[in-house]
Amino acid sequence: TNITSQYSVIGNGRVVNSLIGQGCVIEGFVKNSVISPGVHIGEKAEVINSVVMNNTIVGFHSIVDRCILDEEVNIGKFCFVGFGNVAKPGLCDATMVGKKVNVAPQTAIGRKAKIHPGLRLADLGRFVAPGAVVTLTA
Repeated sequence: TNITSQYSVIGNGRVVNSLIGQGCVIEGFVKNSVISPGVHIGEKAEVINSVVMNNTIVGFHSIVDRCILDEEVNIGKFCFVGFGNVAKPGLCDATMVGKKVNVAPQTAIGRKAKIHPGLRLADLGRFVAPGAVVTLTA
């Protein structure tokens, strides 16, 4: 069931059991997720069991699994956000990415990681371990 108004599904894009906001462009696959207005899900990208806030971009062939992405996040191409398992799955085993975070292409961010707002992950390497907390340092 898709309860939405005025969004676009392009090419092989597909939406299953999700809420999609106005002005979204879906070129990839969205399942069991809430997608806020103005989001672009790139070609061959997958967003599963996630909440994606306004004006966020999920790049070509990236995977977002069990994540909460805040507003204006940019996930580059070929990323995997939310990989891995947790020892005790629970209510809050989501990966959280803060507002205006820019995730460089080919970056992997583990399950339950927390990325604080405003960071550019290109500066930190291409791997964030499951459960890690990444924040600005003085």
